[in-house]
Amino acid sequence: MSLRKDILECDKALNIYAELCTGSSNARIFFAVSIHGMFVAVNKKICHHLEALDRNECTEVLGLDFNKMKNPDYWLHNGKVKQILQALPPNAALDALSIVCDREHLKIKDVMDIYQLLEEDVEVFISLITEAREKTLKAPLCTFENFFHKMCDRIDVNQIQTEHEEWKMNASDLTFEILKDKQVQVVHDFLLNNFFEWANKPATWEMEYVDLERVKKHLPYGTNLPKEFMGYCAQWRRYTSWCSDILILHCGKLGKYLYMCDGKLMPEKKDELFKLYYKLQFIHQDMVRIKPELEQYLMEDNGSIEGTRYFGIGKSITLLLTKDWFNAMSTEKKYNAAWTEQFVNALLLSEWRDDIADDWKKQDKRISVLGYIIGCLISAGVLKDNDAAIASAVVKHIDFKDRSFGVYIGRGKKKPYCEWVCDYVKTH
Repeated sequence: MSLRKDILECDKALNIYAELCTGSSNARIFFAVSIHGMFVAVNKKICHHLEALDRNECTEVLGLDFNKMKNPDYWLHNGKVKQILQALPPNAALDALSIVCDREHLKIKDVMDIYQLLEEDVEVFISLITEAREKTLKAPLCTFENFFHKMCDRIDVNQIQTEHEEWKMNASDLTFEILKDKQVQVVHDFLLNNFFEWANKPATWEMEYVDLERVKKHLPYGTNLPKEFMGYCAQWRRYTSWCSDILILHCGKLGKYLYMCDGKLMPEKKDELFKLYYKLQFIHQDMVRIKPELEQYLMEDNGSIEGTRYFGIGKSITLLLTKDWFNAMSTEKKYNAAWTEQFVNALLLSEWRDDIADDWKKQDKRISVLGYIIGCLISAGVLKDNDAAIASAVVKHIDFKDRSFGVYIGRGKKKPYCEWVCDYVKTH
């Protein structure tokens, strides 16, 4: 059973217990102790859930009313559970507990000890579930990217590939232009389902970026677009980007949307997104066969930047951050070469990767990008808070003036992705 279902079972059990009007003392005591056992199991599962989040894995969507569930009075029904146990004789049927549990282990001497256990269970539960909520809200984008790919596994990829091969058979000539048309057409068909109905409505400036005439050029002649379609496209742009002629899905952002709207989205709508993901993969593979230079823009499924336009950037950043100066200036031994490589990979898989890559394209800005990232690491507490000393140590490896590089370090602390770096360091 899933963690969410187990939590709801605890909720249901306490609801039933709070309404108990009849039943023997034995039955009420056994029921209370069994609820204690349910909470022990649930709290252990939440610990496993937290461990998974620390590994950037989201095992399931809890989909709970956290405001309600972090209130102890909700669980203990404003004293009703306590009243039921208080109404029993202090030593009522405690000997019978040996049938279902280890009394010595639980240290139960009278019925109110059972209530004490339930009260402690709820306290631990609230603490753990609050931590899970906070970790999820602050989780790096790669956590939701992993969640997205995990959910994709439920789709029959072979069926989608077969349909794609059949489409290719019907195409008179598989040219690059026909593949570009197909790329837009599958997205058009997907957007008509209003997948982003739970996302924020687009602002006016977002609508202005949508070029419907460009979209229509790739659709079958005479296709009529509904009036809402421009809004759908504006929302879609938040979760995608163009790299040359390749439309890249930002799986982390899509995974976050799926997580936050899990209870609202119908399973069929979720499946349409995963099918689109695979449809685009097959289209992109055919595009690369015609234009091999496009391969650099395709992200690997294993959550790696290798083979993408971010790979060279990552190599340069990692090379600088694994020099001797980094070990000398780092605040903890755990910030070693392995940690650095994982950090750089996560940064260049995050929502900020294109901002960094766009700066890196300009030769004269590459030094500044290195300074920005070092500034972020100082703000996050990975490196000692001494801009001048760090700048002096770094420039020995990049042949640059330390005073100017120190300016870049300072600017890095104000970069929009600095908050992402700080949040990443907190969980790693």
